[in-house]
Amino acid sequence: MSGGRTPALMFAHLARHALDWPRIHITIADERWVGSDDPASNEGLVRATLLRGAAAQARFQGLKNAAVTPAAGAVQAWEALGALPRPFDVVVLGMGEDGHTASLFPGDPQLAAALDASAPPGCLEMHSPAAPQLRLSLNLAALLDARRIFIQILVRKNGRSTSARARRGKRPSCRSGPFSGTARSRSMCTGVRTPAGAPPREGS
Repeated sequence: MSGGRTPALMFAHLARHALDWPRIHITIADERWVGSDDPASNEGLVRATLLRGAAAQARFQGLKNAAVTPAAGAVQAWEALGALPRPFDVVVLGMGEDGHTASLFPGDPQLAAALDASAPPGCLEMHSPAAPQLRLSLNLAALLDARRIFIQILVRKNGRSTSARARRGKRPSCRSGPFSGTARSRSMCTGVRTPAGAPPREGS
């Protein structure tokens, strides 16, 4: 699952479904280097909006841990994820205003390594241009290790999308960028009401 502002409505809707929750494993594609009680925490978002009621029986594995640095934390996070069955059945990602997904930000020195699909699946320290800058993110190889991949794109009622491609008049699509060439990927749009002039929010 992705975090940020994009998936909150989907999480709340999904939590109401009668699924075999005790058999479901959930983790997140990326995380801010903050505690789960921090408002910016993706783990905190998942716990508050998805892991409620019967859905709280799902087995959740977060990324933030007790390591001193994000680099060491990335190693520990991936070791913890090693206990999860793979390939993932479903990977759900969001899209930020600059077109990033997970915490794979344009301009990050680690981006080339993170997008190397031939690299071993893993978790990396990444850096956001907006606070909190320090992040953990699964790399592209890990995100592609899935049976199905969905990109959730936030479309505002004023017609704007968080996709930079949409601002250039192009329909947002997960067929572009690192997820091109895979039949497993699909895009889905979520509409929200946004007051006129309101700034866009980060999508992952």
